[in-house]
Amino acid sequence: RLYHQRGKIDGTAWCATRWRGRRVAQNPMDLLAIARIIQEQDDPRLLVEIGTGEGGSAAFWHDAGARVLTIDLVFGKPTNGVLDLAGDSCSAGIVEQVRDWTLGNAAVIILDGDHHATTVAQELLFYASMIRLGGYLIVCDTHFNGHPIDPAFGPGPWEAVDAFLAERDDFVRDRDIEPMLTFNPGGYLRRVR
Repeated sequence: RLYHQRGKIDGTAWCATRWRGRRVAQNPMDLLAIARIIQEQDDPRLLVEIGTGEGGSAAFWHDAGARVLTIDLVFGKPTNGVLDLAGDSCSAGIVEQVRDWTLGNAAVIILDGDHHATTVAQELLFYASMIRLGGYLIVCDTHFNGHPIDPAFGPGPWEAVDAFLAERDDFVRDRDIEPMLTFNPGGYLRRVR
């Protein structure tokens, strides 16, 4: 809680993280855990990021060895080597374009857009089939809604992951890859079937 709040209060801690001069709205320990996942995947290392922000994390994933497709409602400056897709991650057209790009062979899909439970639940449903065996579906900011920060947020990523895993046996929480200081507790989902 302290580390998260420090960034929100004065813009230091995780809020000061930059890559190639762009802001990265990620906990640096999560960045490194995801870079490890990318490096340990076989080719093609296809990564889909939902929620681009300023593009710093997309540039980081690319530099870590992934082929990156990033999705957001609005884009600013493009990032060299990264494919940008503008639109709603839950719209049929965007989902179809991502399906065509991944061909069911994504190594990593990162859900870091709208963090409300209903949106995250839809994204889990739409994108899970695009992850290959051994790949990861990473749900960001599961720490919202009192897990342990922002208890007034309401149902969010944590609740969506719980509901998703209660109905499926093809993904498991991978606590071994999850860093000790994470913003995504229980959100590293590895495809096992």
